[in-house]
Amino acid sequence: MIEVENEKELTLIDHLVELRDRILKSLLAVIVLFLALFAFSNDIYTYVADPLISALPEGTSMIAIDPTSPFFAPFKLTFYVAFLIAA
Repeated sequence: MIEVENEKELTLIDHLVELRDRILKSLLAVIVLFLALFAFSNDIYTYVADPLISALPEGTSMIAIDPTSPFFAPFKLTFYVAFLIAA
Protein backbone atom coordinates (compact mmCIF):
# COMPACT_ATOMS: atom_id res chain seq x y z
CA MET A 1 0.00 0.00 0.00
CA ILE A 2 1.29 3.45 -0.88
CA GLU A 3 1.32 5.91 1.98
CA VAL A 4 1.23 9.64 1.47
CA GLU A 5 3.37 11.50 3.97
CA ASN A 6 1.68 14.89 3.62
CA GLU A 7 -1.82 13.52 4.05
CA LYS A 8 -3.98 15.97 5.95
CA GLU A 9 -7.22 15.13 7.64
CA LEU A 10 -10.22 16.88 6.09
CA THR A 11 -13.04 18.37 8.08
CA LEU A 12 -16.68 17.53 7.46
CA ILE A 13 -17.16 20.78 5.55
CA ASP A 14 -14.16 19.97 3.33
CA HIS A 15 -15.66 16.57 2.55
CA LEU A 16 -19.02 18.14 1.72
CA VAL A 17 -17.38 20.70 -0.57
CA GLU A 18 -15.49 17.89 -2.34
CA LEU A 19 -18.72 15.89 -2.70
CA ARG A 20 -20.49 18.94 -4.11
CA ASP A 21 -17.72 19.49 -6.66
CA ARG A 22 -17.80 15.88 -7.79
CA ILE A 23 -21.60 15.84 -8.09
CA LEU A 24 -21.55 19.05 -10.14
CA LYS A 25 -18.86 17.66 -12.47
CA SER A 26 -20.84 14.45 -12.92
CA LEU A 27 -24.03 16.37 -13.62
CA LEU A 28 -22.21 18.57 -16.12
CA ALA A 29 -20.87 15.48 -17.90
CA VAL A 30 -24.38 14.00 -18.17
CA ILE A 31 -25.79 17.29 -19.49
CA VAL A 32 -23.03 17.69 -22.09
CA LEU A 33 -23.49 14.10 -23.28
CA PHE A 34 -27.27 14.54 -23.40
CA LEU A 35 -26.90 17.67 -25.52
CA ALA A 36 -24.48 15.86 -27.84
CA LEU A 37 -26.83 12.87 -28.20
CA PHE A 38 -30.00 14.98 -28.42
CA ALA A 39 -29.77 15.23 -32.22
CA PHE A 40 -29.71 11.44 -32.43
CA SER A 41 -32.57 10.77 -29.98
CA ASN A 42 -34.92 9.36 -32.62
CA ASP A 43 -32.14 7.17 -34.04
CA ILE A 44 -31.33 5.81 -30.57
CA TYR A 45 -35.02 5.12 -29.95
CA THR A 46 -35.35 3.34 -33.30
CA TYR A 47 -32.24 1.26 -32.57
CA VAL A 48 -33.70 0.10 -29.24
CA ALA A 49 -37.30 -0.31 -30.47
CA ASP A 50 -36.59 -2.29 -33.67
CA PRO A 51 -35.92 -5.63 -31.93
CA LEU A 52 -39.08 -5.16 -29.85
CA ILE A 53 -41.18 -4.32 -32.89
CA SER A 54 -39.86 -7.31 -34.83
CA ALA A 55 -40.73 -9.61 -31.90
CA LEU A 56 -44.37 -8.48 -31.85
CA PRO A 57 -46.96 -10.83 -33.34
CA GLU A 58 -48.00 -10.24 -36.94
CA GLY A 59 -50.53 -7.44 -37.33
CA THR A 60 -49.76 -5.73 -34.01
CA SER A 61 -47.84 -2.58 -33.22
CA MET A 62 -46.54 -0.60 -30.28
CA ILE A 63 -48.99 1.96 -28.95
CA ALA A 64 -48.60 5.00 -26.74
CA ILE A 65 -50.78 4.83 -23.63
CA ASP A 66 -49.87 8.32 -22.47
CA PRO A 67 -50.41 11.42 -24.64
CA THR A 68 -46.87 12.66 -24.03
CA SER A 69 -45.04 9.35 -24.41
CA PRO A 70 -44.38 9.59 -28.19
CA PHE A 71 -42.62 12.89 -27.50
CA PHE A 72 -40.83 12.10 -24.23
CA ALA A 73 -39.81 8.45 -24.77
CA PRO A 74 -36.88 9.23 -27.11
CA PHE A 75 -35.67 12.02 -24.83
CA LYS A 76 -35.84 9.88 -21.70
CA LEU A 77 -33.98 7.10 -23.48
CA THR A 78 -31.34 9.59 -24.62
CA PHE A 79 -30.94 10.81 -21.04
CA TYR A 80 -30.46 7.23 -19.81
CA VAL A 81 -27.86 6.59 -22.52
CA ALA A 82 -26.03 9.80 -21.59
CA PHE A 83 -26.09 8.76 -17.93
CA LEU A 84 -24.69 5.31 -18.76
CA ILE A 85 -21.92 6.76 -20.91
CA ALA A 86 -21.01 9.29 -18.20
CA ALA A 87 -20.83 6.54 -15.58
